[in-house]
Amino acid sequence: MATLSVDLSTLTGWSDVTSGSHTLTIKAKATGYRDSEASTGVSFTKGGSITVRLAGLDQTGYGYYKVNNGSETQIPAANYITFPATKEKCDADGIALTGVTSLEVYSEAVDMAYCYIYNTSFEFVTGISAAEWVDITQYLQDGYYVLVESND
Repeated sequence: MATLSVDLSTLTGWSDVTSGSHTLTIKAKATGYRDSEASTGVSFTKGGSITVRLAGLDQTGYGYYKVNNGSETQIPAANYITFPATKEKCDADGIALTGVTSLEVYSEAVDMAYCYIYNTSFEFVTGISAAEWVDITQYLQDGYYVLVESND
């Protein structure tokens, strides 16, 4: 099978692609013909580092994180905030993670093992089960907030 390699950074629109993990699909198009089905997706990661603020939420268990495929790190007790979460609490007590190109989180909580992601205005983006290690890189942008709930 022939392979084709393309440097995505040379394509129009590359500057609009956010840092992090993405999936690329290809569709053939030609005048006078019907468009093809989308190809099988290929994952890629756009380089460039971002800064996010990480905090634990309602500590009764323990939350953990791995930055850039590094070592597992426990979220220190000083970096937990109480519900309801606010931007001010996260700014005051969260951990500023700089140079992030990938981020995984995990909560050992039994009942509430979740990760919540908020944008720069502290508006909810998504919630993901963190009952096992989960890569959340694709959801992150510079200045986002990540809360790892560890409430049993």
